[in-house]
Amino acid sequence: MKLQELGIFEAKTHLSNMLAKVSKQGVTYRITKRGKAIAELKPISEGQPVKRLSYGYGKGTVLHMAKDFDAPLEDLQEYMR
Repeated sequence: MKLQELGIFEAKTHLSNMLAKVSKQGVTYRITKRGKAIAELKPISEGQPVKRLSYGYGKGTVLHMAKDFDAPLEDLQEYMR
């Protein structure tokens, strides 16, 4: 893995070129601000699957809901007229 360090201004100026190198060559950039590392721009590893929650995952987690939960708010009555 190739690591290159550059300042935030240079990263902003050359972002398109940086993204091309990241995707095609696997280059990793460490972006700095006043000499302190603040971010890294690196390729996404394909080996880590994205965990997606199934439909209805939170069913049964609401313990209490007020009876007037969906009633109009008093503060908005004037607006609703």
